[in-house]
Amino acid sequence: MAKKPDEPKQIQPPDEGGEIPWSLILSILGFLALVLLRRFLRLLFPMLFVLLVLVPMLWYLWRQYKYRDLWAVVPEYDRLQTLLDRLRLRSYAGVVQNGMKHLLAARDRAEKLQAYLYQEPPARVQDRIKDLQQQLADNPDAERRVFLEKSLADAHETLVHLEELQEFLHKYEDSKAVLAGHFKNTRLRIELEQMRLEEGTSLHSDDLDRLMTEIRTFDTMYETVDRRPGQGSGEAVGEEEGSPPVPPPDRQAQ
Repeated sequence: MAKKPDEPKQIQPPDEGGEIPWSLILSILGFLALVLLRRFLRLLFPMLFVLLVLVPMLWYLWRQYKYRDLWAVVPEYDRLQTLLDRLRLRSYAGVVQNGMKHLLAARDRAEKLQAYLYQEPPARVQDRIKDLQQQLADNPDAERRVFLEKSLADAHETLVHLEELQEFLHKYEDSKAVLAGHFKNTRLRIELEQMRLEEGTSLHSDDLDRLMTEIRTFDTMYETVDRRPGQGSGEAVGEEEGSPPVPPPDRQAQ
């Protein structure tokens, strides 16, 4: 008669009745640490309190300084940047960041130009030109007239340069409202596309690319102040046309 094979022994689970839960151990250790360190915590509490108050205050003051004179743009910039980061549209986020970076550079340049124009206002140069023209008309001396003509030409050149600086300042002031509008329109467009995604349609990038292109026109705005008298606006336009195209849209995060 054949012998029946032995049945495999079942592995019994270990008896956990006598083990202490790790959560209880950690709670006891944490309580002991607080008891032992209570004196140090009491001594460090004023410093911790100061840091909790000082750090947010320093961050607030730094943000106020960084975005000074741009608070008409910053709220829309923050909303759009948060939306692009949440959707992982990194190439579009880079375009928006570049637009804001160059607007900050234009702001810094505008502050220097305002200080310069305050010291040398165009009205003073215009008065100087009128005075030189009057002297040139009243002075018959040939050598003196040569000197006056050269001074008059220099004054006209200075006036043209100052007017270009004023034009840049006007363009900078107008661009703040325009760029804030671009940021808002882009954010609303993306939010509308998100509603379409909920209905099963895909994200359309054509209109978004157009909006990003409009934002990117501000990238070289601060460079136009370097134009000298006699340099036409066509060169500035050529710089914008020669700029690299808007990067391709990112894939929509699933």
